[in-house]
Amino acid sequence: MTQPPAGSPDPYQHDPYQPGGSPSPDAYAPPSPDAYAPPAPSGAPEQSAAWGAPAGQPEQAPYGAAPGYGAQPYGTDAPAQQPYAAPYGGAPDPAQQGYGAQPYGAPDPTQQPPYGAPYGGYPGYGPPAPSSTNTLAITGFVLAIVGLLGCWIPGLNIFAAILGLAGLVLGIVGLLQVKNGKTGKGFALSAIVVGALAIVGTVLTYVLLVAWADSVSTEYEQTLSELETETQQDLDRMSGDATDDILANDLGVEFGTFEGTADEYGWVDSSLTVTLTNNADEAMMYDLDVDAVAADGTVIESDFAFTETLEPGATETVEIFDFIDAENLEAMKTATFEVTSVSQY
Repeated sequence: MTQPPAGSPDPYQHDPYQPGGSPSPDAYAPPSPDAYAPPAPSGAPEQSAAWGAPAGQPEQAPYGAAPGYGAQPYGTDAPAQQPYAAPYGGAPDPAQQGYGAQPYGAPDPTQQPPYGAPYGGYPGYGPPAPSSTNTLAITGFVLAIVGLLGCWIPGLNIFAAILGLAGLVLGIVGLLQVKNGKTGKGFALSAIVVGALAIVGTVLTYVLLVAWADSVSTEYEQTLSELETETQQDLDRMSGDATDDILANDLGVEFGTFEGTADEYGWVDSSLTVTLTNNADEAMMYDLDVDAVAADGTVIESDFAFTETLEPGATETVEIFDFIDAENLEAMKTATFEVTSVSQY
């Protein structure tokens, strides 16, 4: 009689000496876990291949285990199940898949996620939606406002005009962006209008400034000319160059009769009275040069007279030719007296 080979049995080799050992159709199927179960104690009720199942009842798969690898007891005549491997060239049987008929590694929809695991019900965060705020229109409106406020300040309004022009351009660009879905149409239109007003205000300010400067310049030149004229006239009146004008308008001169006698020592006592009247509109002082002219035009004697300050319409009488040569006494009696120069102060 042939003895079974000694040593541990090969689970992948058919052993004809095992009880009830009809060969399995799959000679390479792994043994069932029941093959390595410990022997039951004597007197204990017979257990089935599945642990914890009473004897005499059909074997059940462990709770939660799907029929799969190792579910068929070793040595039975039922064909071995191949849950993880499909026949060559065939499609896998969904009924013979692993636990819950789910692919390996796929989450079970009936199970709650473990504590602390992220909840997968929400979609992931994508890129933010593009903003529809028209920043160019808002910026143009602000620049235009600043330009309008500063366009009336001389010297700084050139920068205000630049800001107004920038606001106008940005408002036009912002208005074009409104057609592409941007907001801020009101800001864009306001930037265009206010920017145009800033530019017009700057130009108007310069026009008014130039007109004012021209008016001031003209007035200054006129005032300066008048001042120069008055100054020159005053100088002429003080220097005697305006004698004819003074005698005609400001000073009245009336000569009296010349009187003179010579004593035994040759001294001449003589005088000529002159009455001076101030016809000017203000108080003035006068200084006169008078010549005694002979009939042939020869100047016999010359003298001068001056007055105190005469109020308008006031009169003063002075005496001239107090001292003359004795040899000219007779000629002076028949001479003609002329005012050759008058100074007015």
